[in-house]
Amino acid sequence: MGFCWQHVPVKGEGNRERWKLRIEGAALAVSASELLIKIIELAVEHCHEFFGPGDDQTRAKEQIEVELDLEPEWPDMPHSYAPGARVDWQSLLQLLVTAKQSKDNPENANIENLERSFVQWLDNLNDYHKEELLKAIAAYSE
Repeated sequence: MGFCWQHVPVKGEGNRERWKLRIEGAALAVSASELLIKIIELAVEHCHEFFGPGDDQTRAKEQIEVELDLEPEWPDMPHSYAPGARVDWQSLLQLLVTAKQSKDNPENANIENLERSFVQWLDNLNDYHKEELLKAIAAYSE
């Protein structure tokens, strides 16, 4: 909006406080959404899988790459790999769409649902992919 909470052009302290809370909530929604979008990007870059193209999960991952304007990469082979290990790219794509909507329209954002959905997705990752993603997040935050 271009105003800090003390300079919101409203009359009365009650209105100013209500606007303050709305601005703080919008800032939180945008920040949380941007963070989740970055984590999704790190997941695409670090949760490698080796399976043929054409299934719904592959198409969802490819759509995430398009949404984030990422170039598809050929990953380095991991030291260990469990055949059949899968990442739920469809759920991650839905999270991305929701995070983008929250970022673009923070007043309608539901941060708790976004967080709950992300935690559920993360909990469903196999140990290998979870470890790779958490290492990437830690490296990114340093």
